[in-house]
Amino acid sequence: MIYQNIRMYLRHAITFHRTTNFSHLKSIKRLKLTLMICIHIVTTNALADSETSHVADKIMVFGHDESSSLYDMVPSVTKLSGDKLLQVRATSLGDTLKNEVGIASSSYGPSAGRPVIRGLDGDRIRILQNGIGVLDASGASQDHAIPIDPLMMDSVEIVRGPLSLLYGSSALGGVVNILTNRTHSDFQDGFHGAVDSQLSSMDNGKTIGTKIDYGKNRWMFHVDGNYRKTQDLKINGFARSARKRELDPLPLDQETRDHLTNSANETQSGAVGTTYVGDENIIGVSASIFANEYGVVADPQTRIKMEQSRFDLASEWKNWQLFKTIRLKSAQSIYKHREIENGIIGTLFKNNGNETRLEFVQHKAGALSGLVGFQSNIFRFSALGDEAFLPETLNSAQALFAFEEFSFDKDKINIGARAEGQHIRPYADSKFTLQQSRSFFLGSLALGYLHNLNASWSVSSQISYNERAPNYQELFASGAHMATFTYQVGNSNLSKEKAQALDLSLRYQTDKVRFAMSAFGQKFHDYIFLAPTGTFDDTNNSGIAGDSSDDLPIYNYTSKNAFLYGLELDFHYNDILQTFTGRTDIYIKTDYLRGRNVTDHTNLPRITPPRTTLGLSYSHGDCIYDLELQRVFAQNIVAPNELPTDGYNQVNLGAIYKYTVGLQQLSFFARVNNLFNVEARNHVSILKDISQLGGRNFSVGIRAYF
Repeated sequence: MIYQNIRMYLRHAITFHRTTNFSHLKSIKRLKLTLMICIHIVTTNALADSETSHVADKIMVFGHDESSSLYDMVPSVTKLSGDKLLQVRATSLGDTLKNEVGIASSSYGPSAGRPVIRGLDGDRIRILQNGIGVLDASGASQDHAIPIDPLMMDSVEIVRGPLSLLYGSSALGGVVNILTNRTHSDFQDGFHGAVDSQLSSMDNGKTIGTKIDYGKNRWMFHVDGNYRKTQDLKINGFARSARKRELDPLPLDQETRDHLTNSANETQSGAVGTTYVGDENIIGVSASIFANEYGVVADPQTRIKMEQSRFDLASEWKNWQLFKTIRLKSAQSIYKHREIENGIIGTLFKNNGNETRLEFVQHKAGALSGLVGFQSNIFRFSALGDEAFLPETLNSAQALFAFEEFSFDKDKINIGARAEGQHIRPYADSKFTLQQSRSFFLGSLALGYLHNLNASWSVSSQISYNERAPNYQELFASGAHMATFTYQVGNSNLSKEKAQALDLSLRYQTDKVRFAMSAFGQKFHDYIFLAPTGTFDDTNNSGIAGDSSDDLPIYNYTSKNAFLYGLELDFHYNDILQTFTGRTDIYIKTDYLRGRNVTDHTNLPRITPPRTTLGLSYSHGDCIYDLELQRVFAQNIVAPNELPTDGYNQVNLGAIYKYTVGLQQLSFFARVNNLFNVEARNHVSILKDISQLGGRNFSVGIRAYF
């Protein structure tokens, strides 16, 4: 019976896609073919492969070969996969992770959201795909989306705090590593995969996707594809905040309410890959495409069309003389996106480049293990068109790094170092005059220590020194960026950032209880940020700057000394009631963050307000139910020219039902977020005074594992 149900379900999904207008890549035929292959697989001899069975503690971002408890790692680490990832998955990566401890989202509407870790975002957070940078333009501006759909993620790793010694200066605030099975690290015989589909009410969203893996004779083959379409986001009340409406009043009939104008989205992606898994070597290649069209919430007349083609190589050689493993990873990306205003392309962004990593993992010698490596990153970035505000630049970085670990009976010591050279060369054209190239030498050092007090309790500390070079936008921006409604001016004389960080943690872990509390601080010298000047550009060419709402406020890239510090608490108690009829788990997550401009004795902008979340989960048989209560406090500690943001309470409910027949499994899920439809604004978002987060949302979906 399960086979007929799946066949019928997918036929309905294909009927929906036949009635939908596809504008990119002729995806309907590709997606339909993929789904029909999946139907055939499910109705033949397939093997179950529930993702929940692959929730290992192995953290790929550290390059470790062995699994170990997350609580045995010196940095603060989180890994999401399986049912947990299914519960939180959203349209953007930032919104998917935003409720994790210490993580927020930049939330430039529902489509563009990067993770913000401990108050740091943009070019200070490294976003990786299978250990290699995503090679996009999302770090340059909040309105630029990350070119990967959370639906395609098998798992995601989050490392809080500096990891620049392993992944570069743009990992100064932390790392988010998205893992997929487009290339494989082990062999599994036969067919494995999943089919997903989901509907959501607050944006009339429709999503469908599939992932298939097939293994035979040491070869693994992979194919995946997905399609997502949403309409404008429904909100509770006015799009603009009460404070904004009071400062800048408009006639009531000009105020947008009950929906977020120009927030609709259409996303398509697909990938193929193959891997040979031998006894002593692994080599895999994959090719993927991603297309995304979404509205710019700050400007109702502007939409962004984004496309990326990416080619990945992943290989390993084992037991080669002095080294346990040698890993080579490389990714080539062809990326572009167009900002289209009233049907006319205002700016065309391009980013074509390559990132390559070579790692040498040492054989464990007594207490010592570790790795050394080389990393290269070269890309050409350009912003073309009448509204271009950046010159074309050639950016290159090469680095050597080492990470060593000493493990004793109750102690663990980590030592890491990185030496990196960066060069940024701008090109002159009819709009931009020739600017001097900039070169930087960057160094990072880190020392970590973990001590097990007993079988359950441990303490850890990490101290580091890190450097980050200003990027091409901070150096050379000059012009109006309509998507963010700012006129941006770079500073070609900016110096590199220098940061010292300290992280202290207390942890407790048993079979039933997990507890982690962290205190951290990060002090910056020459912290670079975009600061309002209080003046306006004569964008409409009227002859008088600031005489019209079309004139843009001027923001300058500048540097000051800064200090960020905070506290985080993550507590889980499993089977708290110890009943025979089911299992009840409870968790509490809370974080607090402050950011200070030490030079001017003011607050830094867009700092995450204090947050506390209480969650309950009850499982019985094949059913899992969860209840989540979240309090986001008001943010009244604000930067100059920044408005406060009200706090809010949200209630979220969810349920998952798993239905298994033979070796196949179906997971049905239903969820309601923001149950009482409260007005919620994200203080971290640059748009928080002109847009809300979504209102009450009902979502239902199904995942078929085979």
